[in-house]
Amino acid sequence: RYAGTVTKSKRGQAEMISRQKEQILPATDHVLGGDWAITPLLTGGDAIGVEMAEIAIEAGYSTIGETGSTPAAYYCLSGEAIYRNLETQTTHYFRGGSLWSIPPRTRFRFTALFPIRLIAVAPARPDTDSGADDAPYFPLIGK
Repeated sequence: RYAGTVTKSKRGQAEMISRQKEQILPATDHVLGGDWAITPLLTGGDAIGVEMAEIAIEAGYSTIGETGSTPAAYYCLSGEAIYRNLETQTTHYFRGGSLWSIPPRTRFRFTALFPIRLIAVAPARPDTDSGADDAPYFPLIGK
């Protein structure tokens, strides 16, 4: 799934990772209301403690979800979306240049108003630290 190089230290941890995005196969899906693609840039299998992905979501995509046991942070590269916290009933509007985090165990609704590109970062899930190359899970999209 990944091209590029990972140099391992004597302790078995990655010292340096070098990849080109165009060499990474994205996970994609078509769902009612829009398409999405997630390109895993770093996974738990990289053994650096975080997962990072680029997420592309088409206009009209909308989902209701709940975050897991760890927080996630997002940076919007381009596009526009509305995020509604279903617990606090607060609504946030995101566009290119916006940064936000979602706390653990939060129910939300996310709607892409225009095509949106995001960078997402979260702590690596314990079940992926074994070297698996599975795509990271970020709650704004289904898996």
